[in-house]
Amino acid sequence: MEESQKSELFFSLMRIVCAQTLRAAGIDKTKRSLLDSLTDVVIRYIALLSELTMEKAELCRRRQCEVTDFRCALEDLQMLDGSKEDVVEMIEWFKGPQVQELRRVSGFDNDLDERGKPRDWLTSLLNKQVRVSGPERFHDTVFAPYIQNMEPRKP
Repeated sequence: MEESQKSELFFSLMRIVCAQTLRAAGIDKTKRSLLDSLTDVVIRYIALLSELTMEKAELCRRRQCEVTDFRCALEDLQMLDGSKEDVVEMIEWFKGPQVQELRRVSGFDNDLDERGKPRDWLTSLLNKQVRVSGPERFHDTVFAPYIQNMEPRKP
């Protein structure tokens, strides 16, 4: 897959996430240009957060990030003030009704694995697609243009 196709695909996937986030916040309709702008801002924010997190890990001479690196990056972006209460409040938000509403809107509210834990988005999507086999299972999805150009596997 070419780099431009990958970028388009990733942008389309993030657009879905942003649309579902808006819907969970009670916004049912928006202009496509606004949704695209929001998607671009979210992508840039995640990239910045990732870069800052990696910088923190590299300062400690580590190749992989840890939770403390992520927390420091959030502090640099003024998402956290460094207090224990602020961290507890963020954890409670992730356990709260807003995130539960995001899961409901995205269709993964009751999708649990065998251990009773919520499945990740991709696993749930693939499980929903099991009923249809072959390239037609990607019809009317962002994957459709890419699947049409693929050659079938040779046995």
